[in-house]
Amino acid sequence: MHQAAKAADPGITVVWPGFVNWIDRKEKVPRIHTLYRRFAEADDGRGGHGADWGDAIAFHYYATRDDVRQFVDHQESMLATRAALGRRRMPILLTEIGFDQSVGDKVRADTKVALICRWIALSAAYGNGFIGLYSYESDTHLANPHDDPRTAAAIDEVGRRVAGATIRRAALLADDSVWLELLDGDATVRI
Repeated sequence: MHQAAKAADPGITVVWPGFVNWIDRKEKVPRIHTLYRRFAEADDGRGGHGADWGDAIAFHYYATRDDVRQFVDHQESMLATRAALGRRRMPILLTEIGFDQSVGDKVRADTKVALICRWIALSAAYGNGFIGLYSYESDTHLANPHDDPRTAAAIDEVGRRVAGATIRRAALLADDSVWLELLDGDATVRI
């Protein structure tokens, strides 16, 4: 597939499979995700490995808790995984993000919207080249931006604030809000 995609468009980005890796509260983070290691080290039958057939690492994040720290744990684990695989310069793309069904229907809508906006800001701060909000017109995964104008507006607003911006510094504050310092003048954003 990699060769066919590059033959059609040499500038296309081919991404590794995006795995969902649950991190239990008891696990030490950051941790190395074993599915990525298995894919990267898999024999391709031609003298290479799975890692040779992609330009970026994709990952999926589904929240199983209603706190922003879980996102940070997953992101730090992706950075540790990328480093462990010797791919420190390979871009990371967050190809799916949302709430897991085990928690998505239990989180209040305003909390859910705040977390989604913070995930977007943190994803940008971590330098992810892409963030794909996963929704299929359901309140479970993404607070249903299709039918809730307030949710759509909040997601759109934070997207406009960070899209194309250069983030100099970022912090997760004690109240779980996200603070960003942008290169654009002395602009700061708190989400």
